[in-house]
Amino acid sequence: MSLSVRNRQKRRSEKFKQSVALLVEDGESAIGLAAKFNIPLSTIYYWHDEYTPQTTVNSIWNKRRLKENANRSKRVQLELELLRNSPFIQTADRTERMIVMEDLLKKDTTDSITAELLCEAFDIDKSTFRHFRFDGKHGDTQLCRRRKRLESRILKIYHDSNNTYGALKILHLLRGKYHERVSVDYVRKIMRDLGIVGTTPKQIKRKLRTIVKYYDEKRNILKQDFCATKPNEKWVSDSKQFVGARGLIKEICIVEDLYARKIVSYHIGTTENTNLVAKTLRKAIGARVIVDNLVLHTDNSSANISIRYNTLIRSNGIIHSYSGKGNPFDDAPGESFFSHFSAELLVDAAKEHPFRSEHDMKERIAKFVDEYNNKRPHRFNDYLTPTQKESQYIRKHNVRVNR
Repeated sequence: MSLSVRNRQKRRSEKFKQSVALLVEDGESAIGLAAKFNIPLSTIYYWHDEYTPQTTVNSIWNKRRLKENANRSKRVQLELELLRNSPFIQTADRTERMIVMEDLLKKDTTDSITAELLCEAFDIDKSTFRHFRFDGKHGDTQLCRRRKRLESRILKIYHDSNNTYGALKILHLLRGKYHERVSVDYVRKIMRDLGIVGTTPKQIKRKLRTIVKYYDEKRNILKQDFCATKPNEKWVSDSKQFVGARGLIKEICIVEDLYARKIVSYHIGTTENTNLVAKTLRKAIGARVIVDNLVLHTDNSSANISIRYNTLIRSNGIIHSYSGKGNPFDDAPGESFFSHFSAELLVDAAKEHPFRSEHDMKERIAKFVDEYNNKRPHRFNDYLTPTQKESQYIRKHNVRVNR
């Protein structure tokens, strides 16, 4: 076959090729058509495969058109990947992308652009775009109303706590007081958006001092077992020095019940002496019903090992337990209370709201202790307040705890 014949074969029109394929489909001999048009027999069969119509559910296709559509689809997919990975799409804010997507939907009059197509093109999740279109943009949706309600309640709890509560305590107050179904992560997010944070007590690293060789370890009855099965079973007593009104040095002593971490009594004096610790203990004994084998744990200060103080303890049937020499971990609950006392009250008094007078100082300390017992959720109590945990025990066992 000459070169001119081959060139004429290459210049056959699409319409001619389709007509030859239809003749073969109608029953004419492929050999006769090859001889008639001077076309190779293999070309006749190739045209038949390419241009013979194939009936599908929705339309009629042929092999040629299917190949063209497949190539076009690959090209469109490649263009789509290039667009999605372009710096414009990658660096554009998600909200800006969704605004453009919504504008394209509004401008489309042929209904050829769908939300699913736009989500795929702009790399946006379908549910996110749907939420943006129908819920997220407007300020009067159920989600926005709930967010505003949570913000106001979180701010109220936070300010009522003197700007001290963190996300976990606020979460349990939202669930217990307001019956809100909310997660701690969502509370943290709202607090972060509002620019508020809870107060974290300063962690003090202490070194253990060398224990005096004459120290009797048997006197440490508690041995860091701070769990109690009932109220008035284990108490700890500790004291702390602080700067009071007019810059005067003060000392506060507490007695804490380990069952619910409740402050049973406290007293404020000028220094840690026998008079201060004895007054604090007398208040606790007068306020509570003393049971047999009550253990009182203290440190080894001169006031706590005095004869007068130990006589008061023994006369009321209380067992005295001592911390190790220079070991603050033996009195961890008392140290924990004073860490919150310092971070939430004393730091505020030193920086922003100083004690105006002795009366003001005592009022604010009394308010702090009252809120600690009756309003503050405690992690040890599964975020119940100390009073709530004690009340549960009283209702369950029908016993008296307070006088």
